[in-house]
Amino acid sequence: MKRISLFCTLCLICLGATSTLHAQNVSVLKLGTSTVNNNQWGEVLYGVGNIPGNELGMFESGWGIAAGFEFNSKEIVPKVSLGATWGMIFTTSLNLSYYAKRSHRIVFTPEIGLNILKLAHVTYGYQLNQVSFYEGRRDVSKHRISVFLTIPVFIH
Repeated sequence: MKRISLFCTLCLICLGATSTLHAQNVSVLKLGTSTVNNNQWGEVLYGVGNIPGNELGMFESGWGIAAGFEFNSKEIVPKVSLGATWGMIFTTSLNLSYYAKRSHRIVFTPEIGLNILKLAHVTYGYQLNQVSFYEGRRDVSKHRISVFLTIPVFIH
């Protein structure tokens, strides 16, 4: 129960911090899919991103934070993601997920990848602290391949 409270508190702090950002921010909807342990996951997150410069910052580096959940047929997992784009090509992120059905694991996933115009992203990540859904199995793969869209929904 303490881990759930800690996770929820972190989510609220992260989203609350975004409300103090300047007018160069954009709200985004992050829709994606990933493959981990031969399982397909979907993800839906909502957050804000910083858009420096002109023309919606297409040629500038930027960052964003989002919260939401990942899901498959067996689990729904809350997630917070802090991401950055470097120019129009590179994407990095650090994800924090809470797996209640996996011994209440909090899993960190650093990711790196490529993007097209800051909208379509392909990343590789490695999950730290992950365990198998089935107790006692040791064949868990911590490698993660993700494909996602970050869709601007409203400019402040």
